[in-house]
Amino acid sequence: MADHLRAVEKITRMRNLLAHGIKSASAAPWERASAFVVCVDPDGSAHTFTIEEIRDLSEEIDRVRRSIRFDL
Repeated sequence: MADHLRAVEKITRMRNLLAHGIKSASAAPWERASAFVVCVDPDGSAHTFTIEEIRDLSEEIDRVRRSIRFDL
């Protein structure tokens, strides 16, 4: 169980920033790999995430979700 909690904690911060803190987003359709979002932490600090980082997070969330099994 502790391993599952550590895995969830690892992805929680970025996920929460993307879910609750998006300040702006940008993409230039004619420039490769130009998409990004800027998120703001509750403390006011800004974080920029590229589309590649967001895709990686999505894959990691899915991997963690699939690794957790509840035997009821």
